[in-house]
Amino acid sequence: THTHSHAHTQASLRSLFVQNNLLVALPAEICRCQLLRDLRVSNNQLALLPEALGTLDTLTRLDVQGNRLVQLPCSLSTLCDLRVLNVSRNLLRELPENHVAPLTALTDLNLDANRLSKLPLALVYQE
Repeated sequence: THTHSHAHTQASLRSLFVQNNLLVALPAEICRCQLLRDLRVSNNQLALLPEALGTLDTLTRLDVQGNRLVQLPCSLSTLCDLRVLNVSRNLLRELPENHVAPLTALTDLNLDANRLSKLPLALVYQE
């Protein structure tokens, strides 16, 4: 049935690329894709990301550059496997310490072209 194949896709999806579209929201249902490793939603019209994003335990790359994000969800801090985070070309005024400090696997962070007035010290003092 259609429902069965839809559920199977959610269960097996590892990469989702929807760059260069006109998305104004990212449906929370994406967070049911528990094997998702690579999520690229750059160059859309997103003003916020679903809080449920933090349930994607296997996510290693999140690319949200070129949107209208003014803040990132608190749950981002639970993404322990996240290696690449690109939030460039958004409207972020801050990146709270408690969002970044737990991201110990992070190797690439792009904050270009936002509205930041300071950087989180956690970037420098990771143990």
